[in-house]
Amino acid sequence: MVIADDTVMRILGGPLNGMRWIKGSHNLSNLFGAYETEQTAHFIKQIADSAVFWDLGAHVGHYSLAYSRYSNGFLYAFEPEKRNYELLEKHFKLNGLTKYKIMQAAVSDKNRIMHFKKTASSVAGKLADEGDVEVQALSLSALLRE
Repeated sequence: MVIADDTVMRILGGPLNGMRWIKGSHNLSNLFGAYETEQTAHFIKQIADSAVFWDLGAHVGHYSLAYSRYSNGFLYAFEPEKRNYELLEKHFKLNGLTKYKIMQAAVSDKNRIMHFKKTASSVAGKLADEGDVEVQALSLSALLRE
């Protein structure tokens, strides 16, 4: 049996066990609870008492979902790449997150349009002068002043 990409499935182990995940949004290790296990465990220990999490380059939401499960704080997620942003938003809705704000933007020293270089891996994009798409970049300082 082949399970099609974009199928909503439950994560089968690890700290996000039982949460909903879209197959094909990243590699299969997410679905089996085996994605960045040491980093995720360390992250969870650090966030217990945090009031806010700024997920800069949130990708499709692994750490945002961990934050939502193990903290009661508010989450700000930034993701400039369109497909990743759309999957991030779907993951939040599928898992009933309520205390968050997602921005389809990169983070920079000031508000401006910048170039983003996509790569073969959905996790390796970056701001770059030779980038192939234009993205909105936001300044955290400006956001905090609002």
